[in-house]
Amino acid sequence: MTGSPHSTVAREWYNQTESLALVHGQMIFNAKDNQLVMTHLERAGAQVSADLITHIDAHAAVYAPLLRTRLAQRLPLNSHEDALYARSHALIFLSHWHDVAALDIIAEVFVRTDDLLDGLYEVFEATIPAFGPTAIPVLADIVRNDQASAAARIVCVTTLGYIAHLHPLSARSIIKTLRDALPVGADIARDDFEVWSWVVTTLAELRSKAAAAQVDELYKAGVLDPNICGRPEEYRRALRESPIKATFAQPLTLYS
Repeated sequence: MTGSPHSTVAREWYNQTESLALVHGQMIFNAKDNQLVMTHLERAGAQVSADLITHIDAHAAVYAPLLRTRLAQRLPLNSHEDALYARSHALIFLSHWHDVAALDIIAEVFVRTDDLLDGLYEVFEATIPAFGPTAIPVLADIVRNDQASAAARIVCVTTLGYIAHLHPLSARSIIKTLRDALPVGADIARDDFEVWSWVVTTLAELRSKAAAAQVDELYKAGVLDPNICGRPEEYRRALRESPIKATFAQPLTLYS
């Protein structure tokens, strides 16, 4: 004898929620039902519960592979915002755990032109610096890749600058990477003025006097946007100012 439709629905609901329990007002998650936990994360939107954050962070080995898959997922340009948030959550946790495999995923994802990456841009500077100098080669490759979108290249430029502030011993190599990204000679005619303007801004923030002559040439060529990097005199004045002192809060503090 089969049960009523109501009993079937109730049984399905129980099967889906049996790994959750409410104890003293806190939701207790079971790592064995990791797909259900991922469903909660993917539907959380901007607000992730403290219980869910604590649970995922305590079971990094269980959730890292699932979060890598989420981070690598290609999102159509009409995706619901919850999907954008879910991929951002994946980047937040993986960066917090210094999951190096996540950098390989970023290297692949950030050169896509048919993927909705806005959500990742918004948390990039607050997550990727957790990797420290390990992230430099990946970011540098994206900056140099003129097939990547301007937005992807710009966020990598500013993040490289942030890493240089946090890890001064890496500043020399980062400055070289940024200077190499600037055009010279015939290349100046290329239409990447937004990227170049952010490179110049970042070099100014790093107080790179060695780049001054190179930057002056770009100002003279009229390929920099003063709304981004300032006028030539503002750039030169920035080089004389005191270096910026930067601090970094670990990625999970984004949920505070």
